[in-house]
Amino acid sequence: MDTQENNKEQIQTNSQKNPNENANENMNDAGGQTENALSGSTVPISPDEPVPPEADSEDAIKNNVNIMEEPPQKKTKKKRVIILLSVFAVFALAVIAGILYFVFFGAQKQDKNEDNKLFQEELISVKKGDKWGYVNNKGEIIIPCQFDFAGSFSEGLAAVEVDGVNGYIDKNGKYVVNPIYSEAQKLTNGLACVGSTDNSGKYKYGFIDKSGKLVITAQYDNAIAFNEKGYSIVATGGLWGIIDKTGQYTANPQFSTSPLFDSMLSQLGLSHNDRVIPARSSENDKMGYIDMTGKFVIPAQFDAAYPLYFSGNDRGIIEINDKYGLIDTKGNMIVSALYDNISFLTDGYYSYDQNGKSGLMDKNGKIITTPQFNNMKYFEEKLIGVSIGEHGGYIDFSGSYAINPNFEAISPFSAGLAAVKTDGKYGFINTKGELVIPAQFDSYISFSKDGYAPVQQNEKWGLINKKGEQTLDYLYYKMNAPYDDGYIIVAEEDKKMSLINITGNKILSDVDGINGTVFHFCARDDCYNEVETGKLYCEIHSKSR
Repeated sequence: MDTQENNKEQIQTNSQKNPNENANENMNDAGGQTENALSGSTVPISPDEPVPPEADSEDAIKNNVNIMEEPPQKKTKKKRVIILLSVFAVFALAVIAGILYFVFFGAQKQDKNEDNKLFQEELISVKKGDKWGYVNNKGEIIIPCQFDFAGSFSEGLAAVEVDGVNGYIDKNGKYVVNPIYSEAQKLTNGLACVGSTDNSGKYKYGFIDKSGKLVITAQYDNAIAFNEKGYSIVATGGLWGIIDKTGQYTANPQFSTSPLFDSMLSQLGLSHNDRVIPARSSENDKMGYIDMTGKFVIPAQFDAAYPLYFSGNDRGIIEINDKYGLIDTKGNMIVSALYDNISFLTDGYYSYDQNGKSGLMDKNGKIITTPQFNNMKYFEEKLIGVSIGEHGGYIDFSGSYAINPNFEAISPFSAGLAAVKTDGKYGFINTKGELVIPAQFDSYISFSKDGYAPVQQNEKWGLINKKGEQTLDYLYYKMNAPYDDGYIIVAEEDKKMSLINITGNKILSDVDGINGTVFHFCARDDCYNEVETGKLYCEIHSKSR
């Protein structure tokens, strides 16, 4: 059974995307390729071609997604139809992006400053044949492969599945919570969301503590993990509210579910800002902002409203009559709803759309550039990646070109270098725009913070350092970005997984799956075929917990 966490990821992908989505967390570049966030495979595109949708993940790895989609700000308007929360999805997307991400409530995007370690809790789960178990960082099997699925450890416990039911084990492999639940989410802030079927066969969700005690009865149609402040969003009867860790409502179920809410439930929940969050009134079908008691502190008056205080910013994006504007934290209109779209770039700066083109403005609505770009995304190093015509480059906050648009594709800077495409090949530039590693690769994954990047030539992957020197030969069919603790998951031609370190020494080999903290691989042949057709790697045959 897929976890509730995965269901939320699929809801997010299928629902209306948030224009306030932080572009520097979605690191896709201005007209180049869309990189498969799980396998490292890429799909080259031109600046004017649409890219397939990317998945965010528990995270979309910050080093693993590279090319600006066309265009991130051009969002097709969707009808705002009230829908019930989708409690279950048959197959949830395994992420990257990124998966991608966040670490809010299971389907979180990883913060750029957070460690991305494979062995965050000493053990990772691996698959041999049809069963899962756990190994340590020496590749030694600590808990035998005996489970139908084995999730990642969190706060000392891991959810495992046997014969369609789920429980929790400790690091000795002993059951702390017997397998009795239809679904089991990872432990977060001392509680785990679990799902069971009621007498009518419908799923209901509640919460257990580390001992397995049911501290909040399974009564909700949907729920997300508690944040650090002790709040959770729950849904029942098609309406959602907010509860504390005792199960008491701080805001009664009164707010309408919708594609927009489903997306924010997955992406933002309560951790981004537990002061006020966007909510849709069930009375007038308009959106405003509520506090943790459910009181509208900014009246429900907008067709759509997106989070305030996003990444420390004190503005909120709102939509009125299919046009976008900006409000402040008191609900005052700072930028009138005049634009086809507005997207958050970085603190103090936004892109705005008019007539199919994007321009740059500050948070007070001051126009810095006219709408002239196909794409625009913040790429760190105080640079904004843009595409114009068939080429991409980088502008600074004044709107001037810092690096001229001379490339067929561009990407975010990582470890001081960014991949660019020229004459059909990829190389790397520095922040001055100098090509410091020649364009010679068929594909790539951005540099890790330790200064290593997977690159592809002749359908094989190897590893280079920041000098462009080959540190691992082209031996691998697939390769992921190196984890911060120096481990790399690779796939070889026999469709088996291996775990190697940065020097190429094998820690573990000949396994059928590795479940990492951010993503995992699956060795099924048809998974590989899915990659070739452009679908998400292991989308169909894998789970992420």
